[in-house]
Parts: sequence; structure tokens; C-alpha cells
Amino acid sequence: LPVWIPFPLWTEQLQKDRNCSLEDLLQEYFHSWDEDRLWPIVKQTLNDERLLLLVDGLDEWTSQSAAEVAVDKLQVFVQQRNVPAIVSGRPQGFAKLRWKRSGWDVVHLATLSAAQQRRFADIWFIHRAKAIAASRGTSAEAAVVIGQHDAHSFLDEVAKTASVAELMGVPLLLRILIFFRFRNSPLPEN
Repeated sequence: LPVWIPFPLWTEQLQKDRNCSLEDLLQEYFHSWDEDRLWPIVKQTLNDERLLLLVDGLDEWTSQSAAEVAVDKLQVFVQQRNVPAIVSGRPQGFAKLRWKRSGWDVVHLATLSAAQQRRFADIWFIHRAKAIAASRGTSAEAAVVIGQHDAHSFLDEVAKTASVAELMGVPLLLRILIFFRFRNSPLPEN
């Protein structure tokens, strides 16, 4: 049973109550969503090795001391119950919290290649151009050409600023830059 755990929420709870366990967090989290009926199912999986923890945002805490307590509690929980877990965050989040890597596989997501960035931008710009073309009665074929041209112009502009160009390798950040362009907002300079 996959259960998503927002790490920042746990650190907030630990700031209020240092004794907040993972089990306490999960029960409160389901309650906050009016899903108390799910808690007995999740509670049962906590001890019978059917739970998959997906802990997200290891680098998004506001209190380092609370985050360190959460990391320690998480590692003990996983080890004691033999629960599979996927923990995500940017590398600096792991480094600051002194993550004990023994027994954990560590992977790094690859950045998008230049060709993948072009394809990603093409998809978004062509989609937008087709939507505009449909509202104006322009052909879809013309929209594809316009979309590709706009995408390549956008990528060329972003590439001129090295620090911003680095962001294009991360799909989420590339999409945010595209969003800025669609809103006619200036692109960041750093």
C-alpha cells in the first residue's frame, strides 16, 4: 500500500511535539483529509510489510533540528519494520541532515539532454499554438511551425544566461520558465 508522506508536514508536527511518531503523523494526516476510515487499513500495513512509504521533500523543512529528528525516526521505523521506502529531495537536503546511507540505495535523476529540452519545449509551444490556431481558424499545420519556432526562440533566449540555462535540465523548472513565457513575464536573469 503506497502512502505519501510530506516531510515538511512531519517536521512542522515535530516542532510542536518532539514525540510525534510516523504513526501519529499518518493518523493525523488522514484525519485532516476526513479520511479516518482509511486509518485502520494503513495501521494494519504498518506492521505486516505491505506498506510502501513515499517520503517527499526531505529538503523542504523549516527547522533543521526537527528535520534531523524526523530523519532519525524514519530510518529507525523503516529498519525495525522492514518497510520499503522511497525518500526524495535535493542532494543538499540529504547532506544537511547527515542521512545515514548504509542500507539505502541512492540515485540521482539525470537532467534533460539538449534534445530532450527541445522536445519538451516543442510539445508545450506546439500545444499552445494549436489552441490559439483553433480559436482563430488557422490550420494545425501552421500552428506546428509557429510552435516550433517559438520553442526554439525561447530556448535560444534562455541559453544566453548560463545560470538560468542550467535550470532547463530539470523538467519542472523548464516548465516554469515556459509558463513565464506564456504569461509574457520576463525570464529570470539568475
